[in-house]
Amino acid sequence: MSEREFLGIWIPAEVWLDQRLTMTEKAFIAEVESFSKNGKTFHKSNDTIRQQYGITPKTVQRIIKKLVELELLECHFNGRVRHLSICSMGKMTSLHGKNDESASSKFPHTNTMTSTTTNTSKKEVEYPFTEIEFLDMWQTWMQERRARRIKDYGINGEQAALHNLKKMANDDYRIAIAIIQQSIAQGWQGLFELKGAKSGKRPELDREQALAWAAGK
Repeated sequence: MSEREFLGIWIPAEVWLDQRLTMTEKAFIAEVESFSKNGKTFHKSNDTIRQQYGITPKTVQRIIKKLVELELLECHFNGRVRHLSICSMGKMTSLHGKNDESASSKFPHTNTMTSTTTNTSKKEVEYPFTEIEFLDMWQTWMQERRARRIKDYGINGEQAALHNLKKMANDDYRIAIAIIQQSIAQGWQGLFELKGAKSGKRPELDREQALAWAAGK
């Protein structure tokens, strides 16, 4: 029998719309829940998590610490093994909404970001890149703007910003990440082409070089 019921990464609306979380954190919650279902626990090591998510050991530690402090995950140790599970005591509704009809009706489950307008129609933000590194960085950018008390994008404004970012990055998600990193490092309120980049020409840089360039190193 399989150790868990793994149906893919599925993120419900109440997690997806939680602005405290990055995309990596949301995906991690969904994976832990796939273990937690039927009373099991998630016990992968930090090194395994690091390799599977493509993040640093420090980032793994930060994610787990944050989710435990937010009371979204519970952490227990059994000898030398750490066990993670979805927080009990109603701190978090069932991720599949099977036992919480009120949560299901309030937050219709979806894997896309939606915004309800005054005429009750729904609009979705379409991301130009699907790589988790880009989605995570975009969430970091949104959080950075809030921390600086910059007015949130409206649904149309966010879509326009993403469209312009795609153009500036010449359809390269790695350059898009570098552009966002540049604005965060420089304290800018908007997104601009990389310093020294020529219009219409994609810099021949790998991701690490692009990020270093964005930070002015």
